[in-house]
Amino acid sequence: AKSKAKAKAKAMALAHMEKDGASDADDEDEGEVAKKPEAFVGGATGKYQWDEASASRCADVSADGQTQGEVITRYTWSERSKNLSIYIENDGWHDVPDKAMKLEIGAFEVTFTIDAGAGKRRRFHMAKLAGEIERAEFVRKQNPHRLVIKLWKKEPEVWGQLQELEEARE
Repeated sequence: AKSKAKAKAKAMALAHMEKDGASDADDEDEGEVAKKPEAFVGGATGKYQWDEASASRCADVSADGQTQGEVITRYTWSERSKNLSIYIENDGWHDVPDKAMKLEIGAFEVTFTIDAGAGKRRRFHMAKLAGEIERAEFVRKQNPHRLVIKLWKKEPEVWGQLQELEEARE
């Protein structure tokens, strides 16, 4: 008797699941149910919301289409309310003197260029920052494979993302 009851309950559950699946499919066809993109909260906000448009914001090409040097793509970042740090991985340029490194900022962008001589140039450029910055500096860490770009925010606030999202501007 118990096995018949279990079988009946299992069949009812399976039938209910099939019914729910069919009604969801009907709703999707009618466009009534819109799937929301996965939302990340806290420190992950903005960190995982990349699409092709936002990936191209780091392109290292000038307005006339000329490459400005080998693009530095290996970096991480962290922030506090008053400043943020961008950690750049050093791929063979730890011997380059500080005077061969140049840091430039705009209100919403930062560019770091390394001139290693013999025509070798490395460049990190980040445009469309999530907020306005007022000053910056770079610091070499004890670890010879890392350099830190420190950016001070104009307004003390947590951005939650390094760059402005496309839909935020619309």
